[in-house]
Amino acid sequence: GGILFRHTPKPRAQRSTPMKWITQNIIHLLNPESAHEVAKKLQYMLPLPLIGKKCHFESDRLKTFIAQTSLSNPIGLAGGFDKNAELLPLLDNLGFGFLELGSVTAEPCVGQPKPRLFRLKKDQALINRMGLPNHGADEISEHLKNLRPTPKTPWGINISKTPDFAKKQKRTAVEDYLYSLEKFYPLAEYICLNLSCPNTKDKGTFESPAVFKTLAEPVHDFLKSRVDRKPILIKLSPALDESSLKQTIEIALKNGIDGFIVSNTTLNRNNLKTTKQDLKKMGAGGLSGAPLLDAANKQLELAHKITEGKSILVGVGGVMNFKGLLQKLIYGAQLVQVYTGFVYNGPFFMHGLAKDLDAFCKKHGLKHYSEITGQTDLLTSI
Repeated sequence: GGILFRHTPKPRAQRSTPMKWITQNIIHLLNPESAHEVAKKLQYMLPLPLIGKKCHFESDRLKTFIAQTSLSNPIGLAGGFDKNAELLPLLDNLGFGFLELGSVTAEPCVGQPKPRLFRLKKDQALINRMGLPNHGADEISEHLKNLRPTPKTPWGINISKTPDFAKKQKRTAVEDYLYSLEKFYPLAEYICLNLSCPNTKDKGTFESPAVFKTLAEPVHDFLKSRVDRKPILIKLSPALDESSLKQTIEIALKNGIDGFIVSNTTLNRNNLKTTKQDLKKMGAGGLSGAPLLDAANKQLELAHKITEGKSILVGVGGVMNFKGLLQKLIYGAQLVQVYTGFVYNGPFFMHGLAKDLDAFCKKHGLKHYSEITGQTDLLTSI
């Protein structure tokens, strides 16, 4: 994904620093991929420790874990934003509880032809048919091994199957995943297997339960041989019906998968404010942002019910404000990821969400944010 901080007017009291004005007013004038390149270069000219102090929010009510790794808060960056782990100096200072890098594929991939990332401003959404552009598992794993200084923010890696159009070597789809898994397992705090990628022509490669089983079993065998057990999560599609979702989760749990990221982008274009003519010009791709919230929440609620709250659940899709974050927590997410909300709201978005979550817990007499799970009555209080 590309960086794009779009200006959203705030009440006068909240309007802030020149840095915020620049990110939300200058960068958003560029097309998203150009903005991403600018941000990569700009990060080395910014006073990152100062930004870190401004963006970081500390509270015992928000501290949590993913497996044995402690997180300062439950708000993470979703996969797809920093595909080659090139923005870590900046991202490490923006107040995230954790980062998900990638998607990375076993082989390098240039992705789909440009333009391939579009803003739907009226809908607070993005359409992305990037096609998994990344430098490949070998180069990115070497880059992460040699990172200095080591990021303070814990990070996981999102791995996908190399799209058919990018393949240079003859590996099966399963071998492709296992190659990346082997590379990143020692480096990351967790691994996410991205089962569905709506922005490549391969579409839902491992989405169906029967096909997913052919990947889950070799992953289980891989995990058996590991002493240093790291969490393995799978990213689910919002398009799965209840029966397929249940079967996929059951297969995952049987094969040692620790949790689920719910959910991926959607191909659905219903009820958008963007005109059909504009949508036609943009073409195919996965839709993220505000229009995805309800479908993603429905999947999350189902996943929580199926897992009986015993697996790691990460809620993602449509978190554009505090209300979106609160919904994810109520419907069973222990952790929440943002992408499009970050793009539209700018670099202080995580600080605002964390601060609001802490204040909300305090107001409602909750000692920890995890007490929010299942409390649907809290939705009426904001």
